[in-house]
Amino acid sequence: MKKLALLSVVVLGAAWWFGNDHDGNQVINHNQSRSAVVNRVWIDKIPENLRDKIDVFVAQADPQFGAFQRTSAYEGDYTVFQWNAGGGNTFDITMLQTGKQYGLRAKVSRENCKQFDVCMTLRGAPRGTTHYYSMKEWVIDGTPTPERVQRFIRTKLLEAE
Repeated sequence: MKKLALLSVVVLGAAWWFGNDHDGNQVINHNQSRSAVVNRVWIDKIPENLRDKIDVFVAQADPQFGAFQRTSAYEGDYTVFQWNAGGGNTFDITMLQTGKQYGLRAKVSRENCKQFDVCMTLRGAPRGTTHYYSMKEWVIDGTPTPERVQRFIRTKLLEAE
């Protein structure tokens, strides 16, 4: 269980660093994809074991920072970006390490999301994956989000055994 707790903390390390006091009430709406993307933890899959790496994406509204993270329970790396709203459901991001700029386009849906509540397709990202998933309670709002993700992952790993 200690390793599983470590996985949750590692997965959300960047998100926790950007923690804020938003209320987390988000309405998933195709016309408001940007608001559905921010202040939420997104992962590409449930890890199959403690060495299985997953991609994590977070973008926080205030201040407008985010991170891409690739991690397992034992190792990982991340990169932090600053973002600005583009037109519609787009983001203009600047990677803080390199200064390179990218345009991201996000589409959020509740359909075909496997065992998750919401899913997102992210195009134009310099790293990470193009398909991410989240649960309705995985919002960044100052509450103990790592415990929420840990509980979900633990349940899925136990089901796989």
